[in-house]
Amino acid sequence: MVGSRIDPAKLARQARDLIEEFNRVVLDDAKDLSAPALSEATQALKSLVDRLP
Repeated sequence: MVGSRIDPAKLARQARDLIEEFNRVVLDDAKDLSAPALSEATQALKSLVDRLP
């Protein structure tokens, strides 16, 4: 893609919005989530944090 650059700030805002959505889902349904589901979500977040520069 010549001349087409991805805006890092736009990507960061998208990530922020997805994390906010994740928080709403987890907080709204926390009592209904199983331990394995919470563990899987936690591991996915840990992986995300590990990849941040």
